[in-house]
Amino acid sequence: MGSRAVVIVYRDENVAAKRFGIVGEGIGICYTRRGRRFFDDAQLEAQLLNIVREALEASKLWDELNTDWMCLDCELMPWSAKAQELHHYMHSALQHLESLQRLCSCRYGHHRIRKTQD
Repeated sequence: MGSRAVVIVYRDENVAAKRFGIVGEGIGICYTRRGRRFFDDAQLEAQLLNIVREALEASKLWDELNTDWMCLDCELMPWSAKAQELHHYMHSALQHLESLQRLCSCRYGHHRIRKTQD
């Protein structure tokens, strides 16, 4: 079971400034479903956003959807990622990147989504 999150990610910081006038705030943000910051630790949030951005880049989803920013309604797995100290212990960034790359590599309609076999 995971924790519901809304992840807004930009291709780079220039996009945040150009599109939304946001300067010096990084490449995105992760919110709870109620609009609060998902992570208290800015460094942990930045790591997650970088993983998502890299997966979108590797899957060429930015180009396919012709966009430079995305808003993802998702579930962060495991739920213990919310307990920030456990996040580093349980999963490496590489495992997350591989999961996101697999997720972005399949299609559903005109959007890329992947069904996983567990």
